[in-house]
Amino acid sequence: MALLTQGLNLPEKTLTELEVLCERVQLALGEDFVGALLYGSAAREDWVEGLSDINLMIISQRADLPRCAAITAPLRRAQRDIPVHAELITPRDLERSADVFPLKFLDIQRTHHLLAGRDPLADVEIAWDHLRLRVEQQLKSVMFSLRQDYLVYERQPEQLIRTIRRELGAFLMGLGALGFLSDGQWWLSGKEAIAESAVQNFGVEPWLMADLLAIRARKLQPDPERLQQIYAAFMHAAEHLADVVDRLDDEPDDTAQDEVLPSEMSHEEADALGDEALKEDARREVVILTQEAV
Repeated sequence: MALLTQGLNLPEKTLTELEVLCERVQLALGEDFVGALLYGSAAREDWVEGLSDINLMIISQRADLPRCAAITAPLRRAQRDIPVHAELITPRDLERSADVFPLKFLDIQRTHHLLAGRDPLADVEIAWDHLRLRVEQQLKSVMFSLRQDYLVYERQPEQLIRTIRRELGAFLMGLGALGFLSDGQWWLSGKEAIAESAVQNFGVEPWLMADLLAIRARKLQPDPERLQQIYAAFMHAAEHLADVVDRLDDEPDDTAQDEVLPSEMSHEEADALGDEALKEDARREVVILTQEAV
């Protein structure tokens, strides 16, 4: 099996381990094997050796216990050398679960790398209203988690820093999807691009995004006073952006609720779908709400 690794920002040894793993998984699953793909930082350019995981999605026609048991040994072998985290999913799972996991599937759909087999994600359709609800839930979950942890760890700076690192990934994913909801632009890939969009389009303070990214990368260890300022601003940003998403639906457009977000097409093709009015209304709404809240 030829592994499709061109363009991946991974060490040669890691690519070799992935090739061996995919061969063993395909052999173990036999005719049930559909494909294997990378997603997350391993499929982008911001993967960092020693810090980042390797997220692997294995697609199989069946995902029952025997199929799960068949691939545990290859996974254990690979995990001795590379930080791979795998999930087993069926084409039907992808098709029938997009309404309850729209954010996850859209994130994977926008930034993934097919390693072997075929790519069933190309056929997954994400509805605008499903995505809006999930993005609101994501940002509000960050907001609630930040509050809850502060009540417990107010005098434990190291724990507050761990909370920031833990919640920042979900926050950035929600931000990327908010940009998609607001103006129909393609999914932003990479933490820096999303952070820049948050500053330019949604009124998030530039210093906050810079400090959050530095904390996550372990390049900043703020003193207790500075940490309190960062934490407070992070809480405020999560609350503000969750409110922006919530209010996107104050005046629902009947056509918007059934809108399907296409998986792979150019901006020109998206325009041809006739949804420009929807995207422009959403963009104006976000701009107005952002100006009101900032």
